[in-house]
Amino acid sequence: MATEERPSTFQVSVKHGEVAAHVWGRGPALLIALHGFALPADEFATWVPLLGNRYTICAPDLPFHGQTVWRKPFFTPTDMLK
Repeated sequence: MATEERPSTFQVSVKHGEVAAHVWGRGPALLIALHGFALPADEFATWVPLLGNRYTICAPDLPFHGQTVWRKPFFTPTDMLK
């Protein structure tokens, strides 16, 4: 990670796995950050120095990335629904 602040991390159970979500910052507004297919959600740690006082940044790891556990060989956006 590019910042020293460690995120708080929680898991969300969905039909085909456990989605990990990371939270940084302590701002009053919520910012949900979705990464692309090349990087995990912890790349958003670099945003904390600039945005962490204004936003609470929540970034889930998509299937096959970071700490998310996925039990299917593929996923579609519909798979992410509970």
